[in-house]
Amino acid sequence: MREVKELINKIELAIHKDLFSSKQEIKKIFDYKQKEREYYSKEIDISLNKLKNKILTLTLAKKSNTDEIKNINEASRVLEKVQEFLKVKSLSSLQKSRQLLLPLLNKQFPTNVKIKERKFVLPHLPVEVSSEIRANFYETEKCYNSSCFRSVLMLCAKILEIALHRKYFDLTSRDMLEKAPDLGLGNLVKRIKDQGFEFDPGLSNQISLINQLRIYSVHKKQQPFEPTKAQALATILYTLDTLKKLFKA
Repeated sequence: MREVKELINKIELAIHKDLFSSKQEIKKIFDYKQKEREYYSKEIDISLNKLKNKILTLTLAKKSNTDEIKNINEASRVLEKVQEFLKVKSLSSLQKSRQLLLPLLNKQFPTNVKIKERKFVLPHLPVEVSSEIRANFYETEKCYNSSCFRSVLMLCAKILEIALHRKYFDLTSRDMLEKAPDLGLGNLVKRIKDQGFEFDPGLSNQISLINQLRIYSVHKKQQPFEPTKAQALATILYTLDTLKKLFKA
């Protein structure tokens, strides 16, 4: 299965680079190493979710081959253990996950079973920010279809930030990205309102909700926040609706 091989390759690369060794204390001075570790951690999670989606698709599909059914059931059991190991990235958890996944490479699974991906359509956008928003939204779609819902929330907030900065510039001809790049969604909304822009009823609440979900996803808390698929979908739809209302043709 291609998804198994992809996940193993990313795990092996992280092991080879020694990014998650418990004896290695990464401090601020090793900022590049820290960024590299964050990157590979995200890549492993994306591949893990792709594999989860593929196994779910195979489980739901009609099957007649007894051996393939056994292999899918075995893959499901392996995935449960791998997900548990990879909740905390460490050299030990990566090695254990790799050992569990390797036998799946020699198993036979049904072919021509595709995962149905969700596609979204962006509304009209100002040409000045169109390419940047589209690039972020393309990544949002990929994260959603890979079940990386935390990333979806953060990307949607980023998209709204770009859009609100542009709206403020349209109203004032002043670029707040230069003066206050970290102003925040709530303050951006307030400043746009101060310029006389009338937000549609509920629009401010949509933006506030997306901002709160982003904050829950980014900041460490005693109880980890795990966004659901429904929350991610609602966030995307709210983001699209906000863009449409901000930039009415």
